[in-house]
Amino acid sequence: MRRHAIAIALVACLPCWASAQSYPHKPVRMLVGWAPGGTVDLIGRMVAQVLTEKLHQQVIVDNRPGASGTIADLMVAAAAPDGYTLQTAGSTHATNPSLYAEAKFHPVKDFTPIVLVAATPYALVAGPKLGVRTLGEFREWAKKQSDAIVFGSAGNGSRQHLAAAMLMNAIGAKMVHIPYKGSGPAMTELLGGHVPIMFENVTVILPHVGAGRIRALAVTSATRSARLPEVPTMVESGFAGFDVSGYFGVYGPPKLPASIVGLLSGTINAGLKTAELLQQLARAGAEPVGGSPASFAAFLQRDVDASSKIIREVGITAN
Repeated sequence: MRRHAIAIALVACLPCWASAQSYPHKPVRMLVGWAPGGTVDLIGRMVAQVLTEKLHQQVIVDNRPGASGTIADLMVAAAAPDGYTLQTAGSTHATNPSLYAEAKFHPVKDFTPIVLVAATPYALVAGPKLGVRTLGEFREWAKKQSDAIVFGSAGNGSRQHLAAAMLMNAIGAKMVHIPYKGSGPAMTELLGGHVPIMFENVTVILPHVGAGRIRALAVTSATRSARLPEVPTMVESGFAGFDVSGYFGVYGPPKLPASIVGLLSGTINAGLKTAELLQQLARAGAEPVGGSPASFAAFLQRDVDASSKIIREVGITAN
């Protein structure tokens, strides 16, 4: 009788086992919530290429731009947990629910985090007219200002905006935020002396720092950037726990089977060790991360907690 029950149980599990063993047996869709050409799209295409080559099945990038990636977020959260709908998303995935009323999802619980692919550190940069050389000097200068300090950024609710709000909160100074439509316009205003200071992607600032047009005071990553090794981190400069780097991860719908998650995570992690993908990431200004799905989920939850807290305290909105 016991053998008969075991046999029945094994037969019942056969469809699940067969599905996991044959995955993927048809093309996979990789959603990207941004238009083609941006960093999230570029990294999504890198990941799609790795999966296509290693799994011997086409992974097709499907761009669904809008509301800082929220459209793609909602599509993935509602997708079937079969591994044929995936998503590459940037760090706005963690902040969207705090910024957009229509983003009715939890960035961790309503998804299956698969792997943290890469990160892009930001740097605090001072324009040509500010006259400070270190973050310590900026801190002392900021404390003496009777008026609010003007900060530029790539847009409302952007990672750069969040970093500036965190810094001003830590210093105890008031901030006037000037959002621009992207990093390019913001950098033009900084170079022209129209805004004194801002946070920006290390790749964007490198040519200007190298030419001496602006000064990098600190990087926002937990460790120093390989591209600016002489510039200290925010933590080294006295701001404990300050890490607001941009990042890019791959997600699936909720309840994605562990066998599929393991296959996808292992394949992408292996790709992150190849010279080709490392070179592609470097050209995009990103640094490889990798790791397990569990470590990515824990990282994401910490970021959700930290970013939602500062968004509430400062009153940041997407508009």
